[in-house]
Amino acid sequence: MLASNQTVAAGVAYAAEAVAESQIVYGDANGDGKVDAKDASAVLRYYAYVSTGGKDPIEKFLG
Repeated sequence: MLASNQTVAAGVAYAAEAVAESQIVYGDANGDGKVDAKDASAVLRYYAYVSTGGKDPIEKFLG
């Protein structure tokens, strides 16, 4: 049986996760809040990098 504080903590964690997910802009590779040709170009550059043996994750590659 969960204590009341465990229930509250679980509810807070779920709410925080929901907020974080709602702020994600899928396709926004460069993190500028827009999905545009710059993002497509960044993804294609990363694909070329990985296809030729690159090992860094996209976050580090674009960093």
